[in-house]
Amino acid sequence: MQHSLSHLSVPQTLPLLFRHRKKQRIAVPHVYSDDQPVYRRQKRLICKTCSCHITSAEHRTVIDQSHRHTFFNPSGAVFEIGCFRQAYSCNPVGRPSSEFSWFASMVWTPVVCSECLSHLGWVFEGNSRRFYGLILKQLVEVEGQE
Repeated sequence: MQHSLSHLSVPQTLPLLFRHRKKQRIAVPHVYSDDQPVYRRQKRLICKTCSCHITSAEHRTVIDQSHRHTFFNPSGAVFEIGCFRQAYSCNPVGRPSSEFSWFASMVWTPVVCSECLSHLGWVFEGNSRRFYGLILKQLVEVEGQE
């Protein structure tokens, strides 16, 4: 006998469909010198202020030959940033600007943590690409548990 859910609306159906799904953890194989695979969780970077998940180590990217960069703004404040392809829980604030851009032909917009509103860095866009320049001292790296 086949059960049909066609009489239920979509909001009623979703809890039934996903009730028995278990949360999966990402495991990355790592081989040590004895060639025995050992699994470890993916490292996450969280907001230093509120512990909100911001990005993962797997999203690190190289821009202008480096993942890490040290820059200063027109006021003289120095920032060490890391470049990431993706960032979660980062909200852009304001409009994009090309003034004093640290990356040629790119516009930037400040980003803040969506939970605590701490300034986390900038999103850079241009030349058909987009990446996040996140202030490294605003992030804490933790093992991958969600």
